[in-house]
Amino acid sequence: MAEVTKEIFIEEYQNFTGSDREFAEFLNKKYKPKTPFNDKSVFSRRKRLKLETVNPKATGDYEGLRKYIKNFKGKFRPGLFDIANRFGFKDRGVVEKMINTVNPNMKKATPPGRLPPGVETKEAKLKREIEERKNIKKEKAKQSITKTQFKEEYKKFKPVKTGSDAEFAEYLNKKKYKDRGEHFTSRRVNQIRKDFGVEAKSFTTRPKTFTDKDILKEVERMKLNIDPSKMNMDDVRRAVFSARNLETGRSPEDIKKLADFRQRKKLMASNKRIFPVTIGKDATPKDLFWRDLIDNAQRHQSYLKNRPGAILANSHIKFLNPNEGRPTDTKGFKKIKLVDTNVIGKQNKPMTLTYDNFLNHLDKNSKMYGIDSKTAMEEYKKKRFIQKNPDLRNKYNLKLNSRYDQTSATKRAVFSPFHIHHTAGRGQNGFNVQFAVGTENMAENAFRRTFDKEFKAANTLSDKKAAVKKYLDSVPENLEVRLKKTPYGTRETLVEMTQRVAPELSQMTDKAIKLYENADAAGKIKLENRIGCSRGCFIKTVKEEPQKLIRLFRGESFPQRNTEAFKDTAKHFGTTVDAIKKDTLSGQWYTPNQAHAASYLDKPGRMKYVDVTPAEFAAMNKYKDRVNKTNVKWSERALEGNPFKQDITTSPHHQVIPRYKLKQMEEAGRLKSKLNINPFTKKNFAGALLAGDEKMIPSTAGVLEYNVDLGGFVDSSNPGEVVGQNQLKVWAEDNPMEVKVGTEPPTPNKSVLKTVGKTLAKIGTPLPTALIDGYFINKQMDEGKSTAEIAKDPLNWIGLAAMEPLSKVSGVAEKGGMNAVLRLGLNPATIRGISRFAGLPGLAISTAMTAYDQYKKYQNEEGFVYNLFNKEGN
Repeated sequence: MAEVTKEIFIEEYQNFTGSDREFAEFLNKKYKPKTPFNDKSVFSRRKRLKLETVNPKATGDYEGLRKYIKNFKGKFRPGLFDIANRFGFKDRGVVEKMINTVNPNMKKATPPGRLPPGVETKEAKLKREIEERKNIKKEKAKQSITKTQFKEEYKKFKPVKTGSDAEFAEYLNKKKYKDRGEHFTSRRVNQIRKDFGVEAKSFTTRPKTFTDKDILKEVERMKLNIDPSKMNMDDVRRAVFSARNLETGRSPEDIKKLADFRQRKKLMASNKRIFPVTIGKDATPKDLFWRDLIDNAQRHQSYLKNRPGAILANSHIKFLNPNEGRPTDTKGFKKIKLVDTNVIGKQNKPMTLTYDNFLNHLDKNSKMYGIDSKTAMEEYKKKRFIQKNPDLRNKYNLKLNSRYDQTSATKRAVFSPFHIHHTAGRGQNGFNVQFAVGTENMAENAFRRTFDKEFKAANTLSDKKAAVKKYLDSVPENLEVRLKKTPYGTRETLVEMTQRVAPELSQMTDKAIKLYENADAAGKIKLENRIGCSRGCFIKTVKEEPQKLIRLFRGESFPQRNTEAFKDTAKHFGTTVDAIKKDTLSGQWYTPNQAHAASYLDKPGRMKYVDVTPAEFAAMNKYKDRVNKTNVKWSERALEGNPFKQDITTSPHHQVIPRYKLKQMEEAGRLKSKLNINPFTKKNFAGALLAGDEKMIPSTAGVLEYNVDLGGFVDSSNPGEVVGQNQLKVWAEDNPMEVKVGTEPPTPNKSVLKTVGKTLAKIGTPLPTALIDGYFINKQMDEGKSTAEIAKDPLNWIGLAAMEPLSKVSGVAEKGGMNAVLRLGLNPATIRGISRFAGLPGLAISTAMTAYDQYKKYQNEEGFVYNLFNKEGN
C-alpha cells in the first residue's frame, strides 16, 4: 500500500493511454492506495494538474469540430456519431458537450431517421385516422335506429307484398329512420335483424310441397347419414332436397344403388380396411397369379362385410371360409382355400381351389374361361420380369405416368407402368388375364362402366348395338376385351408393346429379355443383381416430355356486376373505388377451368384468357402465399385496430395474377379476350360448358386446362391423361418458355454463323438479349435445328425490339444490306414510325409478324431470309 503523490500521478499518466476509469483501475492495482481511485477522482486531479486527456475516444480535431458546430445553420443534421468520426473522435459525448457550449440551437435540427417537428409519423397518422373514424361512427350511431325502435317498428310492420327485408327497408325509410345517417337497404335490414335476433316475416303464397313428416320419410328412404333429432328442421329439409337433386335423371335402380351406397358408407365407418396379402420379394409368377385370385375373394368379402377399400359385388372366386382372415406372414397365403362358383363339383358344391391345384383347374375349364394356364402364366412372367428390373420399371414409369416422381419412395412403390388386365372383368372371369399398359387398362375400366350403364338403359336392339359399338371403338385396339365369350382386340408381346409406347426402350428391352430367358438359374440371379448399378444393362435415359402451357380464364360482365357494391363500400369507408378494388384483388382473379370462368360470364360480357408457363403458374401460387400474409385494409375490424389477414383459397380453380404481370401480358399482346355481346343468340356458355358441350374458347393442343372430372390438368390432344403437379413443378424449374417450330430436316447452312458474326460486328455493341447473339444461333445449330427453323422462330429476331432507341443503334434504321438483315425487311421509316407510336411491344409484334412473312417467302425460295441462308460469304 503506497501513497500516489503528485509526481507519481504525473509520471504514470504521461506513460498511460486510456480513459480516466481505466487509469483509476491501473493505479489501484499497482499502488493499492488507502482510498481507491475512481474515474471522477482521476478526472478532478487531472484537471488540477492541467493534464490533457490521453483517452483515444476523446482525442481528435477540437478546433475543426468547434468551427463546424459554430457555423451550422441547417434544419437537418447528421448523427452525433457521424460528426464525431468525421473529426477523429470515437465518442459522441465530445460532440454533445461542444454543441451545448458553442451552438445550442443545433440541438433543434432534425437528426437522421426522425421527422421534422410538426410532421406526423405513419403510426401517429394511422392512430389519428382510426380515432377520427371511431368518432364519425359514434356520430352516425347517434343518428341510427335503436334496437328497441327497430323491434317495435318490426312488430307494427304489416307486409303487403312478401314481407321481405327490402319491403321493411322501404317502410323504415318512409318513417324517416336512418341507418348510420344513411337510408336503409335490404342488406342492412337483414344484417340488423339477425344481430337483434328478430325472426323474419317473409312469406310465400306457395304452400310447402313436403310437410315435416314427409321430410322425415325421405330421410329414411334415401338412407341419409344424418340425425334429424339433433338438427334444425330447416337444415334437414335442405339435406333432403340436395339428395333429391342427385336423383334427378337417374333410373330407379341407380337411385337404389345411391341409397345403398350411403348405407354402406355409414356401416364402413366402424370397420377397418383389409389390405392385399403379402407374398414376399422372391415371389414367382405363380405366386402373383394366386394372389390376384385371393384379391378377388377379398374384395367380395369386403363388399359383404361393408369394409372400406376396393370391393367386388359379384365374384365367382370366393373364400371357402367366409370369415377367412389376412395371413400375418409371407407364406400363409399359400394355405388359403378358395371356391369357384362357376364350376360345380360332384356334391353340388363349388369347386375348391388351392395353391397346388388352381392351374390344373384352369386347364380343365380353359374352354369356359378362354385361356389355359400356360398362356395366363406368360402374362404374369412379363409382370414379374418388370418387377425384378427396377431400373427398367423406373424408365417405363417415367414414360407412361406423368405424375410419377422417381425421387419419392412412396410413388416408386405405388406407381406401376403395367397392369394385369382382366379381359372379361375380374368378377366374371378372374382367370383370363392380359399384361397391359396401366393407363390403357384404367381407361378401359372407365369405358366398361359407361358401357354397362348405357347397355342396361338401352330399350331397343339398335340402342344396345350402339352401346356395344361405342365401347369397342373407345377401347385401345391393343387391349383384348370380352363381351360374354367373344374376344375383341389383340394381345401384344412385351417387345411390341415397348416399341409402341416407349420406342426408346425397345432395343434395351429386347436384349434384356433374351439375356434373361436364355440364362440358367444362376445367370438370372446374376443378371437381376446387376440391374440398377452404374454398369447396368439399361444405358439410355427416357426422353422427358416437353413442357406445355397452361390456359387461364376470366369471365366478365358489362358493366361489372359488383361495381355498385364497390361504390357503397368506398363511400362507407371514405376512400376510393380503386382502393377497394385493389384490396379485394378485383380484376386479378383467373381460373384454369373454363366452365368455372363461364359461370361469371354474362351477356353482354367477355371471356379473357392467357397462356402461362408452368414457371409463371408456380409463381402465381407463391403470390397467393405472399398476399395471405398481408392484412385486409378496408374492414370494420381493421379500422377498430383489430386487422385480419387475407385468406385466398389454395384451390387450383382460383388463381390470382399480380397487377404488374397483367399489365406486362396486356402490353405484350398475350392477354386475349372474346366478346359475348350478340343479344340474338341463345347460347349460354356457362350452362353449355357445365353440361360438357361447346366451349367459348376452343381448346388448343399442347395447352393445358383444368378438368374437374379427372381432378387435374389435361391436354386436349390427350384428354384421358392427367398432367400431375410434380410434372408441372419439373417444367417450372427446368424449362423456359418454348416456341415450337416446324419439323423440317436438320440441314443448317453454315454461312448463318458468318452472317451473324458480321451482323454483331456491324452493330458494334452487345444487344440486351441473348436470343440474337452468335452463341445462341450456334447452340440451335448444334442441337440439329434447320435453317428454316431458325429463320421462322420469332424469338431469334424479336431481340431487335429490345434495343433502345432503335433508330440510334449504329444506324440499324438506316439503308444498307446488312441493316436490312437486322430489320428483317422493314424499311427505316416503318421502324421509326413503329418505335415512335407503338413503342417496343408494338415493334416486337411487328418484327415477329415480319419474321413469319419472310419464312413464307423462304418456302417459295425468295426473300432476304432465303438469300441470307443460301449464299456463301454473305
